[in-house]
Amino acid sequence: DTATALDNHQQDINSKSDTQTYNVYLVPNGYEPLLSTKKKNLKKIPRPKNCFMAYRMDKQHEIMKQWPGVNNKDISRIVGSMWKQESEEEKGRYKAIAEELKKCHAREYPGYKFSPKKKTQKNNLKKQEPQLGNV
Repeated sequence: DTATALDNHQQDINSKSDTQTYNVYLVPNGYEPLLSTKKKNLKKIPRPKNCFMAYRMDKQHEIMKQWPGVNNKDISRIVGSMWKQESEEEKGRYKAIAEELKKCHAREYPGYKFSPKKKTQKNNLKKQEPQLGNV
């Protein structure tokens, strides 16, 4: 099953064109992402992708094809340097994609408002712990 999904994805990459359509999370239609083994909070609504994240999701498959086995941290570094070198026209294209993703996200999750987590009491307690000095 996994091998079939990867083969299908490889074919999608090889036949990629400018008319490729994506779902809300920039996964090419017809591509089934591999399931994660990590437990996720099913009640948490994901944030909409910004223009850089849309760009990263689009470019990561190319990077993984060029450098098999590269980890996500390295992919982010490579894509970050690619993003800095992109023309304003190309960045504008991804800004438009991000706006469309934001509209789709708003339709899927009406009333969503980003609210970052507050600092926990545990973090506050760590800051208040006294330093051990000379006794």
